[in-house]
Amino acid sequence: MARGLRISFNLHGCEGPLTVGAGLYEAVDRAFEDCGMTILGKPHHSYPDDSANIILHLAESHFVGGTYPKDKHFEGTLSVCFESGDNSDKLWTAFGRFVREMRPTRGVDISEIKYWESR
Repeated sequence: MARGLRISFNLHGCEGPLTVGAGLYEAVDRAFEDCGMTILGKPHHSYPDDSANIILHLAESHFVGGTYPKDKHFEGTLSVCFESGDNSDKLWTAFGRFVREMRPTRGVDISEIKYWESR
């Protein structure tokens, strides 16, 4: 039976790189580097205003998010499966590193923390 953990979040007032040109992809790489998760793929899409959608396909599950540079905002979801063991620590490590990279000045809202299990 599959089980895991998912968090959904919003970062407000980000002073970190919210655009491709400012180094968004490099910031994501730094956040997930050495946290114990394996990145399998990194498809992304940038828009004319240099904002972006990011998807990280992880061996443990996935990270998805979008930037709103004019509002200094990032919204995202990070999910890990427990197929290879409890990956909760890896999730929280990656999340903490990503928050530090984005440097939110107006708060971090975690709208969901959910331990899930297939039925």
